[in-house]
Amino acid sequence: MNATKKDVQSRLIRPQIDLDSADWWDGLRVGQIRLPSCHECDQIWFPPSPGCPYCGSTNWSTVLCSGAGHLYSWVVVCRSLDEEYAEDVPYVIGAVQLDEGPKVFARIIEIDPETLQPDTQ
Repeated sequence: MNATKKDVQSRLIRPQIDLDSADWWDGLRVGQIRLPSCHECDQIWFPPSPGCPYCGSTNWSTVLCSGAGHLYSWVVVCRSLDEEYAEDVPYVIGAVQLDEGPKVFARIIEIDPETLQPDTQ
């Protein structure tokens, strides 16, 4: 079964949202990727955290990322470890290298897992 975005989102486990990740989740809710960007070393990182993992600064703000990038790595899940997701197998979890730098992990939907290639845009 190829799940659509709406199908998948209706069954996802809701995250625990904290002060550091609230802007990330708010952005996803409206189709945006918002990540922290350090004012000291200009690095953008994921996952959101209270300080820059590169230089330790707490002087940062959120930037809007383009969402463009390439598939760095992926795994096709063929066996569900939870009955809630049994009808979804096989499904793909991928590491996507964003053009802005960080790698994010995401469920890859609306694409045949057999067609995935390294560096897929």
